[in-house]
Amino acid sequence: MEPTKSSSDAFGPFLESLQRSRQQNVSQAQDRSLPLAVVAMLRKAGPMPVLEVLRASGLSFREITDAVLELQDAGFIELSGASGDEVARLTPTGGRLASLAEAK
Repeated sequence: MEPTKSSSDAFGPFLESLQRSRQQNVSQAQDRSLPLAVVAMLRKAGPMPVLEVLRASGLSFREITDAVLELQDAGFIELSGASGDEVARLTPTGGRLASLAEAK
């Protein structure tokens, strides 16, 4: 006959699951703040080559690319220039978003 598990034995896996869930939530929150970090950077520095945004941010190419494309699709930034030499600049709507983000 197999011994029954005490409630404390079952609590360990529950806590591990809870911790994994919290780590995922923090990671997702950080991912959501990346576009705002790019907006803040452009507000402070003005138009910047996307590669300079990448270098200045210290983030991965994928993270910056996703953030820039999301901001462009939403109308907060516009890109100009040849492929590989694009310059990102805030649109008027992006400027208002940056002002709101700074006000908090």
